Amino acid sequence: MRRRVSFWGALVLFLRNYLNFMDNSTRAEYWYMALWSLLYNIVIELLMFGRLAGMLAGGARLSFSAVVSELGVPLIIVLVVTLATVIPTLALHVRRYRDAGISPLVLLLTLVAPVILCTVAAISGKTWPLLVAVVLALVNLGLAALPSKGLHF
Repeated sequence: MRRRVSFWGALVLFLRNYLNFMDNSTRAEYWYMALWSLLYNIVIELLMFGRLAGMLAGGARLSFSAVVSELGVPLIIVLVVTLATVIPTLALHVRRYRDAGISPLVLLLTLVAPVILCTVAAISGKTWPLLVAVVLALVNLGLAALPSKGLHF
């Protein structure tokens, strides 16, 4: 019988299973972590928006150096959190795919390829790689929403 995962329990499991690529993760565990990520992003973006709004209200020019200077601390927070959560996020995706009965190798297509395509779009200035990246990201979300199969790869 599967255990029920709470909002806080999902965060604990996420941190406890930092390097666990072998077990399974339930839909609740995955989607609660998606909610944690959404809440974190909302808070950090509001903080950045507030700082930029404060700059504009004070009559400052939005030059690159002024923006970087003003957003220095939030940008460092984003960098640290991103680096600290890359591996556990990948592990969570692998465990979720396993639980849904999908080979974790599919992540190369649905998680890694969009990052590469966004880089290609940024370098080339073309929009089609972004469209393909969005479609693959949506496929990833759809696969993560599949019910548990209990299969192991």
